[in-house]
Amino acid sequence: MALKLHEESISTGLYRQIVQYSMNEIYIFNPETLEFMMVNRGARENLGYTMAELANMTLLDIIPGTEIPNSRRAIEPLLKGEKERFFYNTIHCRKDGSFYPVEVNLQLYSYRGKKVCMALVADLTERRKLEEDLREREALLSAVTQSAGEAIIMLNEKGMVAFWNPAAEKLFGYLQEEILGKDLHRLVLLDEQSYRAYKNSFIHFQSTGEGNNIGKIVELKAKNKAGEILDVELTLTAVKRKEGLYTIGVVRDIGKRKKVEEQVYLLTITDPLTKIYNRRYFTHKLEEEIERSKRAESKFSLIMLDIDCFKSINDRFGHNAGDLVLKSIAELIKNRIRKIDTLARWGGEEFVILLPDTTVNNAARLAEELRESLSQMDMPGVRRVTASFGVVGYCPGDTVDILVNKVDNMMYEAKAAGRNCVRYTEECE
Repeated sequence: MALKLHEESISTGLYRQIVQYSMNEIYIFNPETLEFMMVNRGARENLGYTMAELANMTLLDIIPGTEIPNSRRAIEPLLKGEKERFFYNTIHCRKDGSFYPVEVNLQLYSYRGKKVCMALVADLTERRKLEEDLREREALLSAVTQSAGEAIIMLNEKGMVAFWNPAAEKLFGYLQEEILGKDLHRLVLLDEQSYRAYKNSFIHFQSTGEGNNIGKIVELKAKNKAGEILDVELTLTAVKRKEGLYTIGVVRDIGKRKKVEEQVYLLTITDPLTKIYNRRYFTHKLEEEIERSKRAESKFSLIMLDIDCFKSINDRFGHNAGDLVLKSIAELIKNRIRKIDTLARWGGEEFVILLPDTTVNNAARLAEELRESLSQMDMPGVRRVTASFGVVGYCPGDTVDILVNKVDNMMYEAKAAGRNCVRYTEECE
């Protein structure tokens, strides 16, 4: 008897170890009161409660309120003897208030004449994450597959077309039946020189597996069946097959993108309000003109003007009126200067003009003409507008900063002299 009791004790300890260290959460509770009788280590660690805390809790304490009816319905068939076990999904709530999804396997047992319910619970967090990742990948792949509008072309080891999708037909104008087995580059490259360069690189690629454009995105020009020039972007991938290296190309029509890029570039160099050049572009042009003057020993001048009392215009008549003044002045100057001159908005109400091949005296005469025209402008709803002008010429050794500082000082001399006038420096000695 002692030996049997010892063996049973060992078996009981083994079962207890298995339950405590199970990868699943295990709960044993009273199916009537739902009070916990035993909760294994895995469940306690996931929930964040001690066994002492759980001994005073019920199954409903770890289930959100919205899920309680589902749990009660799951237990009822077991109590009524309608089912021996019941599977369902629900949510458990940790001590810190966080939730995690679970799959519950309920089973009813009899122990010493009483009914005991055991719940084997699997934490679905990782599974749900994997499922969600898989769904996202499938959705992404489906979206790419459905919306892909790029031409996909495969060339065999001889450089002949082996695959040609509908997007390629649309882009290049050749139907699949008239392009398969043909030398694509002979048809789409612009000239014989380009074709010879391609043939040389293709031979090198087939013999070595090395290609300058493999794995890269390159932009180039091609022609379609009608002879129209296309801007395209090409991505090449090499695939090794027993007969040789195949090339897969994804070709995109970037004609619209090129136009958009040009428009974006214009936005980066122009002032959005007045539509004239901005400060950054003007600085670049000024640097270029300094370098040109060094090489050609030519002269150029700068004019800077500031609208007098501009803040009072905004304060009295509103910012719309102020914007109208800025646009009107920009238009007036733009219509007067030459095409080789550069007009830009330097700051809030400041404008600068770069005048290549122009002496200071000639620039000062232009500034005076602009000052007079501006003072005579008729701007509805705004009183007479004037501006103060500074004029300087380039001297050997001047930098961008020096020139801007010189013309700025001249402009402020005009301000100090009573506004609505022109101040300039003499020619360099």
